[in-house]
Amino acid sequence: MVQNAATSTVIYFQNGPINEVGVNGLTHEVLLAIVADRLRSFQAGPYSCKENACALTKIEEAQHWLQSRTLARMRRGVEGTHTK
Repeated sequence: MVQNAATSTVIYFQNGPINEVGVNGLTHEVLLAIVADRLRSFQAGPYSCKENACALTKIEEAQHWLQSRTLARMRRGVEGTHTK
């Protein structure tokens, strides 16, 4: 793998519930939002294509399901814990 400081980064994922361990990395939701924003930028410019639109739709669907999961966990009072 070729690494270039201008285009490379290390991604740390959140490890543990934020209310217990604090923020120590990215959540899936944040990473999906970054990719969705990038695809929206491509779609607004010369790189617009059907494949990007389909990928963006699937990312938005994934965001929907993760939000649905969070809301269900909040209703059950287990959001922010390792409880199923």
